[in-house]
Amino acid sequence: MRQPAPAIHLLREHAPIQPQTVRAALDSLLYSAASARHTPLEHLWLVDAYLLDPENPINPDERLLALQIVLINIITAELVRHRAVIQHRAPPEDDLPTVLAQIDRDARTENVELIAWGWLYYRYVRVDLNVTPFAFCQHAHCDERTRRRYQAHGIRRLTERLIEREREARRMLRKHRLYAELPMPFPLHLFGREHLVAQAQTLFESRAPLVMQVSGEAGIGKTAFVSQIVRQGIEAGRITELIWLDCPSSCASVWEAVKRKLPPDVLTTANVFTNRRTLLLVLDDLSLLMNDLPTLNRLLSALAPITICLIHPTPLSNIPFSVQVRLDGLSLIETHTLIRSLEGRSMRLFDGVALSNAEIMGLWESSHGNPAAVLRDFYGLIKNE
Repeated sequence: MRQPAPAIHLLREHAPIQPQTVRAALDSLLYSAASARHTPLEHLWLVDAYLLDPENPINPDERLLALQIVLINIITAELVRHRAVIQHRAPPEDDLPTVLAQIDRDARTENVELIAWGWLYYRYVRVDLNVTPFAFCQHAHCDERTRRRYQAHGIRRLTERLIEREREARRMLRKHRLYAELPMPFPLHLFGREHLVAQAQTLFESRAPLVMQVSGEAGIGKTAFVSQIVRQGIEAGRITELIWLDCPSSCASVWEAVKRKLPPDVLTTANVFTNRRTLLLVLDDLSLLMNDLPTLNRLLSALAPITICLIHPTPLSNIPFSVQVRLDGLSLIETHTLIRSLEGRSMRLFDGVALSNAEIMGLWESSHGNPAAVLRDFYGLIKNE
């Protein structure tokens, strides 16, 4: 049989979400906090997601407590779901005779999934009911060996659910982390840029260009444009790591920032994971790097296979594997649409003041369709009215 690559084998060997670690975490529900042993599962992102809720109280063993709540919620939800399918009562039941009768009804369905989740629920969640293994076997019409099989099956299913939810939690927390790297915390509607945004998204999806250059005069919206493209890529899960550097001071500082943020093997072609990831570096404003273009070119070559976005008023020449996106001023129609949208947002502050079509045309002509100038002149006009 072919042996897995050493790196892959190592990841599998030390993966924390395994039936034995899940069983150990479940056992922590049965014992006091003083005697409970900490498990690797306490470091799951699911636990981080729970602890990010500011309403959750601080506890000395908060990570263990959070893990226990995650496990309780999964077991309860699965039992409720399986019982709902066959129209059985959902837990919790409050008295032992009712519970034992429900175990009997579940067992008569001969549904292995339902029986297994039921045992996990009464064993680890409703410990207060004191459903002993003997009592469960008696009412589930099985022997001790079969009950252990149900338990093993249930723990395997719980492990699978935990892996699924951990994967989703990682996606969610990674998105929040990447959003925090953006210079603009909220999504924007870029009037008149829809076609260019779609083109840029296609380029990112194909991963054809290693370097994208976004150019245009000051105030034209280059940073907002790139920020929106990156946000959409994050939302779609196409960007797995982001480094956004605002006006980097030197090529050496860019290199150091990349080395601090990314593992060292990312920049090697031997990394088997690189082709499945989109690592994005944004250099916003190259004014301090323009004095040494040969060094900048060498830097860009050394940073492959990272996708790089350069934001600068004028595109750089002789950049290999680059594509250029030029942002021009808005048209009169686009400026009109933008201003009407701004008026709708400004009604509370300025009592519904609206510009005439002639005023909008004059504003467009004076600003040459530059979005920053449009915003400045618009608010200047309505404040004076």
